[in-house]
Amino acid sequence: MTVSLLILSLLAGISAGLLASFFGVGGGIVLIPFLTEIALLSPKSSVQTSLLSILCLSSFIAYRQVTGGGGLKLVLPLMFSAAVGGVLGVLISQWIDESVFKKLFALVVIGSGIHLLIQKKEKVTGGLKIPLSGIGALSGALSGILGVGGGIVAVPLQLYSGVSLTHATVNSLLMMLGSTSAALLFGIASGIGGPEPVIGILLGVTSIAGMLLAERLREGFPMQSYRRAAGAFFLLAGILLLLRS
Repeated sequence: MTVSLLILSLLAGISAGLLASFFGVGGGIVLIPFLTEIALLSPKSSVQTSLLSILCLSSFIAYRQVTGGGGLKLVLPLMFSAAVGGVLGVLISQWIDESVFKKLFALVVIGSGIHLLIQKKEKVTGGLKIPLSGIGALSGALSGILGVGGGIVAVPLQLYSGVSLTHATVNSLLMMLGSTSAALLFGIASGIGGPEPVIGILLGVTSIAGMLLAERLREGFPMQSYRRAAGAFFLLAGILLLLRS
């Protein structure tokens, strides 16, 4: 690994952790372009490497949840359904070529941008009532296909089901533990391919650092303004990615 790639990996990981902690979305959306365009990994290798980094972050979240007395009992169904979705996503990804992968990823980035731009409340009541297991399966499939955490699906659907943003973000990060571990293990066991371990672990550790940094910055942080800025950036980046695909 070159010095420049090492520095860019550190920045990408920290950015992914910041976005995941602040908004519940954005981690894999940062990592996949970095892995494909800068680290020059293939789409399949990029997906698995991104999943490894997200697994590191979600494992740390689960550890804090258990040691903090919160437990995992309430989110175990969500994690299990996300694991099933992750395996299905890996299977589906085998029938998706590189051009389709890039188009799908660009649409997810655009969706993330729109979500961040229009979200105005910490909690939305009286909307959709979707079981958490269904949300987990859908976001898990997205993880297996594109290598993103699935927060772009899990967080908005939970908000519209009446879950607060704080709990939706934690649920989303814990759900990733199920989807990423299942997708990684299935991909390796089936011979589909594995991650680049050094890059994946480096991105995972720096994502944790980014999350811890976000916790320090959260108090007094103008969330709405930065959410809109991040949304505008994702929207523009997604459109550019779609035009290039």
